[in-house]
Amino acid sequence: MTTLDKSFLVLETLAELGPRVPLGTLQKATLLPKATLYRLLRTMVDRGLVRYDTAGRYSIGPQVYRMAGAVYARWAPPPGARAVMVELQRTAPETVHVSSFRHGQLMYVEKLDAPHPYQMSSRVGMAQCLHSSAIGKAILAEIPAERAEVLLGQEALRPVTELTIVDPVRLLSELPAIHAAGYAIDDEEDEEGLRAIGAAFCDDSGTPAGGVSIVAPSFRMSLAQARGYAPALVHAAQQIGEMFVGATPPQGLASNLT
Repeated sequence: MTTLDKSFLVLETLAELGPRVPLGTLQKATLLPKATLYRLLRTMVDRGLVRYDTAGRYSIGPQVYRMAGAVYARWAPPPGARAVMVELQRTAPETVHVSSFRHGQLMYVEKLDAPHPYQMSSRVGMAQCLHSSAIGKAILAEIPAERAEVLLGQEALRPVTELTIVDPVRLLSELPAIHAAGYAIDDEEDEEGLRAIGAAFCDDSGTPAGGVSIVAPSFRMSLAQARGYAPALVHAAQQIGEMFVGATPPQGLASNLT
């Protein structure tokens, strides 16, 4: 494991355990030698990547938040997206997500939890798989077929669940129907026990910029119910897409498909 690998491990562990993690707890979680860990922490504290308090505990430092804020500003949905999500949830009282699509990558950027005791484990900043998520498949259906083929062929498709489609030829064959419908279904393909319906939205150049999804436990949202939410979902995606018209695109949006 390189020094860089170890540094990322420390930051990831602090993000999961923090804030204010004692050195001993961090050492047990990372399994790094105490001397090595201390040396890494001292460097990261000097760089502002890690904060050290007077009680001898560590947490994510201000420099990480500054970098994250700069990146998120390029991924963030339009300011009015949250209001659209609230309105959509009046029709579909389940978890609603908005994801951004940049440079071939898909990531949750907004989440509205369902008004139910059971909550999704998804979180803002979490990456999504194009081939298994409802939003991902909806986006693939909106980009040129040759580009979708390239994205799906970059690496072996990972079986996220037993129902994940891992054959790129099969998935590509389904994209025209998804495009015609205007939405895609994830039937426990992205997480066991969860069902989702997703629709893509585009910027003012017609390039897919992200998508909206409704997600619920499969026992609570049948396929018929999911499809019943499609008109409201597609309308919400169109509303968010219209917010890009005339707006200054996020940095890098022009090369969204590269």
